[in-house]
Amino acid sequence: LRANDGALIGRFQAAPGDRRHAAWEQVESVWPVHGSVLVENGTVNAVAGRSMFLDGGLRFVRLDALTGKKLKEVVYDDRDPETGGDLNDRHKTLQMPVGLNDILSSDGKTMYLRSQKINADGVRVEVGPISANAAEQGGAQKGEGRHLFAPMGFLDDSWFHRSYWVYGKNFAGGHNGYYQAGKYTPEGRILVHDATNVYGFARESKYYKWTTTMEHQLFSASKEAPNVEVDKASTAGGGAKKAAKNAAKNAKKSAAAPAVAASPNVRFDSTKLDIAKKPLTVEAWIMPDGKDGIIATHGGGRLGWALALQDGRPGFSIKTGAGSVTAEAQRPLDEGWHHLAGVLTEGKQLRLFVDGQPAAEVKAPDLIDSNPALGLQLGAGGTSLVSTYGKSAPYTGMLDQFAVFGRALGENEIIEHANSAAAIKTAKGAMLVATFDNGNARDESGNGANGVLSGVETGKGKVAAALWFRKGATSTAPSALAASTPGAAAPAGRAAGSFVQHNWSHPVPIFLRSMAMGGKTIFMSGPPDMIDEEYAFERMAQKDPAILEQLKEQDEALDGKRGASLWAVSTETGKMGSELKLKSPPVWDGMSVAQGRLYVSTVDGKVLCFGKAK
Repeated sequence: LRANDGALIGRFQAAPGDRRHAAWEQVESVWPVHGSVLVENGTVNAVAGRSMFLDGGLRFVRLDALTGKKLKEVVYDDRDPETGGDLNDRHKTLQMPVGLNDILSSDGKTMYLRSQKINADGVRVEVGPISANAAEQGGAQKGEGRHLFAPMGFLDDSWFHRSYWVYGKNFAGGHNGYYQAGKYTPEGRILVHDATNVYGFARESKYYKWTTTMEHQLFSASKEAPNVEVDKASTAGGGAKKAAKNAAKNAKKSAAAPAVAASPNVRFDSTKLDIAKKPLTVEAWIMPDGKDGIIATHGGGRLGWALALQDGRPGFSIKTGAGSVTAEAQRPLDEGWHHLAGVLTEGKQLRLFVDGQPAAEVKAPDLIDSNPALGLQLGAGGTSLVSTYGKSAPYTGMLDQFAVFGRALGENEIIEHANSAAAIKTAKGAMLVATFDNGNARDESGNGANGVLSGVETGKGKVAAALWFRKGATSTAPSALAASTPGAAAPAGRAAGSFVQHNWSHPVPIFLRSMAMGGKTIFMSGPPDMIDEEYAFERMAQKDPAILEQLKEQDEALDGKRGASLWAVSTETGKMGSELKLKSPPVWDGMSVAQGRLYVSTVDGKVLCFGKAK
C-alpha cells in the first residue's frame, strides 16, 4: 500500500492456490500468511500455510519490496531439509522440531520462525531439537542466535500456563519441559527489549514448576543468559547425586542465600523512628486468616507498643515504666478487609478504632518513656513481650497500607483513612508509610525507615499489592528489598526457581495484554488484576463463599467489562509513572510506538492515539 493514502500498489498470492475452508466458524484460506510480514533490507518475507505436515506444507516467499517481484520461494514440509528424510525422525521423546507457522522475526543477521533458524536463502538450518532431555533442551540458551520468539505463536492470546514468550534459542515441551526455558533465560507472557535488556510480564520465579496457581510480575533482566550449568539429571530420571551437585554449583553462582527457619516477618529501620514521650498512631489494613497473631510490634519486655489479634478481636497495647495496658475490641472481626488504628493521645488515652469507628478506650499509664531497643516488626510471633495479647502467635493473612505517626490522629482523619485506603500517603506527621505496592517495604514517608522482607509473599491488596503472611510458611535469610532506590522497584536479585538475575521486578495491578517501548519508557496496558491466585485457592479450599464473588468480578474484568489501565514505566528503575484509564482493554499485543506517539487497538474496535498533537 502507498503510505500517504493507503492506495493499493500491488498484491502477491503467497499461497499455492486460492482455496478456502472453515476454521473457528469462519471461512479462511487454506494457506494464510500468519498475521504480518517481515520487511528487511528492501525485501518482504512471509510464510504462507498452517503446518509443515498439512496441505503440502508451508511456503516461504521473498519479494522485492519496491516492485513486488518474487525473489525466492522455499517449501517447508515434512521432509528434513538436511537429510531429505522424514522430519518426524527428529523427534526426541517429547521434544520435536518446529512445525507450525508464525510471524517471522529477525535479529539483523538471521530470520526465525519461532525457534527455527532460517538462512539468507530461506532454508531451514540447525533443525532441532537438540536433546530428548527436557532440562537440556530448555536450558540450551547461550551463544549466537538468541532472539525473541513465542513457542506457541506470537498471535496466541490464550492464558495457558505452559505458554510464554522467550528471549533465547530453545524451548522444551512436555509436562517437565514447559517451564525449563524460564529457568535459564528471560521469559514472559509478553516481552519487549532494547539493546541490553529484556522487559516483560512474567510468572514469579517460584512458579517455574508444575503448580496449581500462578502470579505474575513486571521485570527487567539482561539479554545475556546466566552462566549456570543445566541440571540434566533433574528430568532424566535418577542422577540424584549429580542433580544435587549441579544445584550447589548454581546456588553458588547465583549467590542464593541459605534458608533460615523462622516465621515470615518484616523488619524496619527503627533508628529513624522517634516515639519517645510522644503521642502515637499506628494503622494498617488487614485481612486475617487466623484468630491470633502479632500484627505489628515495636519494643519488648521493658517498653513499647503492639497491635495484635486475640480470638479474632484486635487490640492495641503499650508498655511503659509505669505499667502496661491494652485497648481491646469486644467483637471479633468478620471476613474481609478491615482498617485498624491504635492511638495513644497526649492526654494518655489509649484508643482503638476498627473500620473508622471507636472500638475500645482505656487510660494509659504514661507515654512511652524512650525509643525501644527492640525494633519494629510486622507479623513475627514469639517476639513481642510488650503484651501477652495475641498469644505470641505469628500473624497470618494479608497486610496493607501500614503507617506510624508521631501524633494522635483525630477521629475525622481516621474515618477518612478507613474510607480511602490510599489516604495515608498524604497524611501529615507520618514517621513511616509502607504501601507495599512495589513488592517491597520501602518507607514512602521520606523518613528512610525502610523495611526488609523475610519469607513474606506479596499478593493483591486493599490497594495494589500487599504483604501475605502465609500459614505454616518459614522465612529465608533477609532479602535486600529494603535497599531499593526511593521510587524504584525491588533491586537486582534471583528469586528461587530461576537463575535469571533481575535488574528490578515488582507486581503490577493489571493483567498485561499489550506492551510497547519508546525510549526509556515502557507502556503497558490490560484489565485490572484483582485476585491473588494463592489466596483465592486457599479460600476455595476452605469453602469460603466470599471468594466466588471476587472470582466472578475478576472474570468480568478479564472479559473487558471493567475497562483497563494504561501505565508508563521507567526502564531504568521499574517505577510506575502516569496512568490513564481506558474504557476497553487493548487487543492482544495491540500497541505500537511511532514518531513520538502511542497507538492502542482496543477490544471494542477502536484505535486510540496518545501523544502531542503536531
